[in-house]
Amino acid sequence: MKWFIAELRRRRVFATVSIYVIAVWLLMQIADVLFPGWGIPEERIRYLFYAAIACFPFACLVGWKYDISLHGLERTSTVAQGKTGTPLAKSDHLILAGIFLATISILTGFGLKIISGRTLETDFVIPHSVAVLPLTNLSEEESNEYFSTGLWHLMIDALGHIQGFQVTPTTSAGYFRDRELDLDDIKRKLLVANVITGSVQKAANRVRITLSLTDTRNGSNLWSQSYDRHLGDIFTIQSDIAHSVAQAMKVTILGQEEQRLQTAPTNNVDALDLLMLANEADSFERGLELIDRAITLDPNYADAHLARAMKYLGWIGRAGGPDIGQALEVCDNSIQTAGGLLRDPDVTSARYNWVKAVCFRRMAWAGRGSPEMEREMEAAFKRATEINPSNSAPHISYSIYLRRENRLREAEDQIRQALEIDRLYRSAMLQLARVLSLQGKDAESIEWNERVTGLFDNGYGQLARLHASLGRYDLAIEALVRAPSLEQVTWASGGLSIRDGLFSNLWALRQPKAANQYKTAKNAGEPGGGLDPAWALARQGRYEQAFRLAKDVVDRSGTTAWYVLNEPAELALLAGRFGDAISIYEVAFPSLADSIRPDVNLNIARDALHLAHALQLSGDRGRAAVLFGRLLDVMEGRRNVGFENKGIMDACIYASLGDSQKALAALRTAIDAGWVGLYDNHMMSPPIMLEALAGNPEYEAMVAEIDRQLEIQFQRIEPILPAARGDQ
Repeated sequence: MKWFIAELRRRRVFATVSIYVIAVWLLMQIADVLFPGWGIPEERIRYLFYAAIACFPFACLVGWKYDISLHGLERTSTVAQGKTGTPLAKSDHLILAGIFLATISILTGFGLKIISGRTLETDFVIPHSVAVLPLTNLSEEESNEYFSTGLWHLMIDALGHIQGFQVTPTTSAGYFRDRELDLDDIKRKLLVANVITGSVQKAANRVRITLSLTDTRNGSNLWSQSYDRHLGDIFTIQSDIAHSVAQAMKVTILGQEEQRLQTAPTNNVDALDLLMLANEADSFERGLELIDRAITLDPNYADAHLARAMKYLGWIGRAGGPDIGQALEVCDNSIQTAGGLLRDPDVTSARYNWVKAVCFRRMAWAGRGSPEMEREMEAAFKRATEINPSNSAPHISYSIYLRRENRLREAEDQIRQALEIDRLYRSAMLQLARVLSLQGKDAESIEWNERVTGLFDNGYGQLARLHASLGRYDLAIEALVRAPSLEQVTWASGGLSIRDGLFSNLWALRQPKAANQYKTAKNAGEPGGGLDPAWALARQGRYEQAFRLAKDVVDRSGTTAWYVLNEPAELALLAGRFGDAISIYEVAFPSLADSIRPDVNLNIARDALHLAHALQLSGDRGRAAVLFGRLLDVMEGRRNVGFENKGIMDACIYASLGDSQKALAALRTAIDAGWVGLYDNHMMSPPIMLEALAGNPEYEAMVAEIDRQLEIQFQRIEPILPAARGDQ
């Protein structure tokens, strides 16, 4: 035996086998990645393993009999010492030819088995997947649409908690509302194997539900059923539907899932009906009234308490919505109440975890959180996705937090997980495009945004900003002109400062509406779009009045969220209130207050630039120099910084530092790259940070060149300006 092992070593059989095993392992890893994209089921990878086992003896035989030297393939010497390999004889060629043919035969056989499992791209579906399309309301009263919508949500939620299913969320299934049923289109867009269609008819205390389960690949009906019951049996019907669908799709419902199906969230059908109505309410007051009535009917209705929390959160910053302090307090109390009503909610309720996480996120943004709260928030987001894998909302909510924390790769991962579940989730696609842009993945970012414009005729504002960030201003203008509504255009502010703000902030053109917007802002508590009137005043050069208006709105909101405070801070800078600007920025960004090594990231680069300029103008040149230096380090090697052009930011930094040569060179670089807006709409045009260059002949020539290019762009957008102004 010792001789045999020694001979294996001498003939390098162990080395040959090691190389063979590593090669097979690498091949299987590559197949694991590529097979799904080629429409080959992952389970077919096992045939690669079988082929590798079948060919293993040939590898051992080649390793035993042959060796590779400088002279090519040789027969291994049979003498342990003193001789090199000998040339191949005729018999060796025959042996190698036989091995080659046998290997080809084995690989062909297993290859055919692999390919036989391949489906065309249009036929590939996710196993055990199902989409529940919006249910048709057949009730005599059109006002009962809320009930069919609510029942549709309940069905998706019930099926989504069953681990054996992959259920398409409402955000993607809703894409097919009011569209003609096209199984091929549904299969291609959602990759689902099955689809449930049906109708609901509600009259008095009776409900009739008719459903059908269809295989999207061949159109065969797998199951159909009608339920004509009392409204009080609605949760029993829901359980029956889940069992029938599971049986038809050969999915096993586990014990904990069975218990969930058998446990009704409320025994009061009127409370359920009120909650469904509240979900469709178009005002905060009406929605809250309906939820409170539901809670009065059933104080133990945990879902109603969670809905109350989400109603407050969803209306912060909107006309008629609550004050942020009141909203967060109510939200926290409602979550605690719901938690007390649910059995072990942290491990059993996806909705509880999601609502809690969203509330904690809002608290953190308002400066009312803590490190412990943020850790619990992240844990709650993760638990929500584990409890209900078919729910994409927690992934997106979590990604927004991660993006604002500059954890861009993690944010991208969360969004991609959401899109694997929710393939037609428009907001997720736009979020992904934005996160990819922040990471410099420009081509993929625009590709995702173009998907939104193609599927939904939406997203043109963000697409314009993405093109503008790359200096593609013709494409940016083209995207905005394609937009079907003004609302999509007004958000395209970054990087498109078109002559006196005529395009970069079209709301500023609607001067008659400024007073109404101010009222909206004062009523909203926390400003959302409520700061637009302040910018309308700034466009007129009334910086002091604009600053006071913005500060009044923000002070009453009580917020410390940086993405709100930075707006009055910018207006303070424009008004020459450098001390006020510095104070506000340091509240919004405590990390920037460090005079030794301020923590600057790409998400807040523009705000850091404004703070540094305010410090410079206030006389604190030491801190300004440190902050400018950190900015230059962070932006090193980048073409753009978020939606901002790096060349113009460099120009502003060097102009503020008094280095006119570097400032002019950076500005020249930006113009040559196609950038023609002077900084962004918030800091006006030209930006105050370039004031130090005023009077320089080279700078004035560049400004004239920019004006000529702006005139060309203005001519392209002039046809849509009447609509922008609200002209009749």
